[in-house]
Amino acid sequence: MKWADEDAKLGSVVQLVDLTEGSAWSGTGTPKAYIKFTRPYRQSDQVKVNPYLTNVMAAAPQNDYDFPSGHTTAAFETGETLAYVFPQRFQELITRSSEVGYDRVLAGRHSPLAVMGGRVLGTAMTAATLNDPANQALITSAYQNAQNTLSQASDASAPDTFADYQQNLKDYTDRLTYGFAPIGVTTNPMVVPKGAEVLLKTRQPYLSDDQRRAVLASTGLPSGYPMLDDAEGWGRLNLFAAANGYGSFTDATEVTMDAAKGGFNANDTWKNNISGTGSFTKAGTGALTLLGANSYTGGTA
Repeated sequence: MKWADEDAKLGSVVQLVDLTEGSAWSGTGTPKAYIKFTRPYRQSDQVKVNPYLTNVMAAAPQNDYDFPSGHTTAAFETGETLAYVFPQRFQELITRSSEVGYDRVLAGRHSPLAVMGGRVLGTAMTAATLNDPANQALITSAYQNAQNTLSQASDASAPDTFADYQQNLKDYTDRLTYGFAPIGVTTNPMVVPKGAEVLLKTRQPYLSDDQRRAVLASTGLPSGYPMLDDAEGWGRLNLFAAANGYGSFTDATEVTMDAAKGGFNANDTWKNNISGTGSFTKAGTGALTLLGANSYTGGTA
């Protein structure tokens, strides 16, 4: 069953999500067959399966593996793709993605590590899709489609499940590590994956690619957490924090905004507590608000 119609009013958005989820590496096929982790409910009777799913899960074949969670992979591919074309709801959409993964743990279907792996894989696959030169026409069409349609839409009767920013922040942050304590060195430098900056392209359009990479570097998780220290750095990305701007200034940083372009180019807010020894210069006609308890020492212009 198709989740949405590619010929509908938001058809190009549907096409882009379908493209991102279309790879054999999107969690349900190749990765599971290679890693072959047993489902948690088959490892221990301490895993309490949702009663409504008991018979379904018991009847699943033995090669129905755990890691990475395919539903979580698809949720992040979907959420991050939608966040790219409609960045006005960036943090709400990726919080919803993380909720899908959490639901898989609650059902007893997946281990937290499998859900964490799904986030990592889904994020990497989304960035690959958004960076592929062959997809740029569709990406542009989907972005324009979402902006033209959704930016004008409103439904006051519809409840906003993700209206509470502080709850979203807590939920997303908790689900990055699921309460695991670090098992390795926690001070290794952050490695930003090649191409990861594209994930912030529409959310922070006034930054350069190098600046978006600096944002990702300064907001990433500490090293040392189970499963998250992959060599490329996908596991340590914290996109929720990155959407709140820099976490630190390590050198002279200048941001130029252009109010005439509208959207985030005209008005944005950074909520992180910005540290570091660097300086910050705001240039251009747009407005940028810094809400954090900032401690960077290089000065502000």
